[in-house]
Amino acid sequence: GWRISDLMFATRHSFSDACIAIGKQLDQVSSSLT
Repeated sequence: GWRISDLMFATRHSFSDACIAIGKQLDQVSSSLT
C-alpha cells in the first residue's frame, strides 16, 4: 500500500521534473528573444 513517505517522494520527484521542464521552456523563450 501507499505510505506517506512514498507519496511525498513521488510528489517531490514529479515537482522537480516539472521545474526542469519549465526551466527548459524558459531557456528556449529567452534564446528566441535574443
